[in-house]
Amino acid sequence: MSFPEQHFGCEQCGAATDQLLASPFTGAGVIQSIATVHRYQGTDITAPFTIAAIVLDEGPLVNGVLTDRPSAKIGAAVTATTTNTTRDGSDVAELRFTVTVEPS
Repeated sequence: MSFPEQHFGCEQCGAATDQLLASPFTGAGVIQSIATVHRYQGTDITAPFTIAAIVLDEGPLVNGVLTDRPSAKIGAAVTATTTNTTRDGSDVAELRFTVTVEPS
């Protein structure tokens, strides 16, 4: 599996693009690591913000911005959400993750 979807074949088994199948993701997963960004010069998000490596329930590891920066902990369950932002003068929906269950 690959996220975001790619069109150059499978990096693991070498299958051609026409042999790949799209697979929907629920957006639920668990935080594996966390990093807080304190300096950022972009216009679409204000520092500080936290990025997490998240293992989705379906298997892939994705990186995403967390909406709950102060409460995020490794092992917490998260779910994907979208937020409206502006990038290069265009309105876009950006993927973010929200903590749903704190680790015990």
